[in-house]
Amino acid sequence: MCMQKKRTAGDDTDRKNERHKNTIKQPQDAVRNPGRTDDRPPWYCAMGERIPEEEIRKKIYMSPELASRFEALTPERQKHFLDMCSGAVGMMICYDPFFKYVFNPVTHRERLSRFLSCILERQVRVESVLPNEGGRIAPGSPFVIMDIVVELEDRALANAEIQKIGYLFPGERAACYSSDLVLRQYSALKENISGLSLYRQMRNVYTIVIMEESPKEFHHYPETYIHRGKQMFDTGLKMPLLQEYIFVPLDIFRKKFQNENIKTELEAWLSFLAYDDLERIWEISRYDPIFEEMYHDLSEFRRKPGEVLGMFSEALLRMDEAEARYYVDQLRKESEALKAELETNKAALESSKAELAANQAELAANQAELAASQAELTTSRAELASKDASIAELRRELEALRAASQY
Repeated sequence: MCMQKKRTAGDDTDRKNERHKNTIKQPQDAVRNPGRTDDRPPWYCAMGERIPEEEIRKKIYMSPELASRFEALTPERQKHFLDMCSGAVGMMICYDPFFKYVFNPVTHRERLSRFLSCILERQVRVESVLPNEGGRIAPGSPFVIMDIVVELEDRALANAEIQKIGYLFPGERAACYSSDLVLRQYSALKENISGLSLYRQMRNVYTIVIMEESPKEFHHYPETYIHRGKQMFDTGLKMPLLQEYIFVPLDIFRKKFQNENIKTELEAWLSFLAYDDLERIWEISRYDPIFEEMYHDLSEFRRKPGEVLGMFSEALLRMDEAEARYYVDQLRKESEALKAELETNKAALESSKAELAANQAELAANQAELAASQAELTTSRAELASKDASIAELRRELEALRAASQY
């Protein structure tokens, strides 16, 4: 369970004052920590000394290979790289190489334990980090920018995955990942245990999906940035079904949290993943010493621009592949939607044609019936005219007889 750090009213006042000063005309470097007695800017504790860009460039151009990698970057990405190494912005924590550098499972396992404790809302300790070769439904997918499988102290398994762009069909994919974890646990137990004892030893599996950009399903809940779910019976029947799911859309978290202060450890961890601006980094580092330690590790790492460039290039390559795959998938989805719409319109057109043909047949029948009626009417009129002529002739004859009888 997340342990919320106790703070005094004075701490909150100081924090609000710092954030207020930072929003009115003062540059970030000019803001001072009220508790410090020196002139160092507040982010110094977390980020260390700024490194001049000229020094970073000099180290890069000492190696033709590094220089070639650097020159291959777009101007915008070159600037981002220099900003990271100089300390103007934070590192790309969400990306696999940077995440695993900070959450090193050998030297800093407690960091990952605390992070997962907050996400899972219960105290856990990571016992080991497991290889995940062959354990993905889509191995090597460029959408995935961080992926780690761990075994917890109670032998439960957790798969934490960070996606640059949220997959289509997130629920269906998560169910596949979770089932893969269940099967993995079962296969491992089966090697040493048989019979009913095997099932008794099965433990929960947790699928944790953190998305930098979430799909549309999550945007129907703009106030919610963490979704937890598990299988349940509608009758209230209690039965362990092992699989639990957690989705964290960081884009919704950033939007909801942009004007808020950190109040809980969960907010601090998600901010650590979501933000790279110095003001927020300073606030995160003040929340708990563990964050200051992690930022300190990253500040030391910044002094190795060659390693940072290699990791940065790898992360960007996967990001470019992810974006390309995303657009291809989107175009495929749009194409399929247009194809379905075309088929629907085609069916509607055929139906309209059939209806038109039926109407035309009905019209022709009506016209034939009308023509027959008109012919019958013409015949009737002719007969009527003939009768009228006969009547007129009889009247003339009658008049002639009357006239003759008077004489």
